[in-house]
Amino acid sequence: MIGPCALCQHERKLCRSHVLPEFMYAKSYDENGTFISLSSHPQRKPRPFQVGAREHMLCSECEGRLSVYEAYSADLLRSIDAIPYQGQKGAEVEYDYHRFKLFGLSLLWRSHVSRLHDYQRFSVGPLAEDMRRMLLADDPGSARMCPFTAARFVGSEAAQHTIHVPVNLKLNGQHVVFFPAFGYQWLFVTSRRSHSIPDSWPLVGFTDKLVVPFEPTTDARFMAWLKSKMTPDLLN
Repeated sequence: MIGPCALCQHERKLCRSHVLPEFMYAKSYDENGTFISLSSHPQRKPRPFQVGAREHMLCSECEGRLSVYEAYSADLLRSIDAIPYQGQKGAEVEYDYHRFKLFGLSLLWRSHVSRLHDYQRFSVGPLAEDMRRMLLADDPGSARMCPFTAARFVGSEAAQHTIHVPVNLKLNGQHVVFFPAFGYQWLFVTSRRSHSIPDSWPLVGFTDKLVVPFEPTTDARFMAWLKSKMTPDLLN
């Protein structure tokens, strides 16, 4: 398919690009190679898929650009998964802010520009153009530009297997984006007032090392918590 690439905006042959990277679905596949997709859209019930959501979005050059951030982040998250949980509140690990921050921005930006039905209720508003320019320029920006955290769930198989399209919420007066994927709770601050966030929050770039909170939970607690963040009838 020929069309404008969502990132560089040039007219080119478009790849069947993943909205969320394929590696983020890895823990969600069952023994039949399918996974259950959860959407906040009121008319979209949980349903099985064999591959992550794709659409004609990026040219091959821009696909390759984002794949650099994906490959690094996949290895980073797997290394965090390998840290034994012994009741600690979290972990601090060495990481590359540049690549991990751009990976995080790419998740929100691709979800925003997606034309797939499940993503139609999600938007980051004017921030999307800022993100596009940052990704195109390979510029992660300051730590307070759309900061985010990824908290690792421990103790729940349901949390490991669940992936959900991003949802807009408010937290402590801040506009945030939330979604679970790859056994992590992803939380992005999208408020223009992000300068007011306390330095103590465990956000990417706020400290030299990556601070990863551990969130102990059970299947029942996780599903109740998830349901509170989603459209009320979605998990009925």
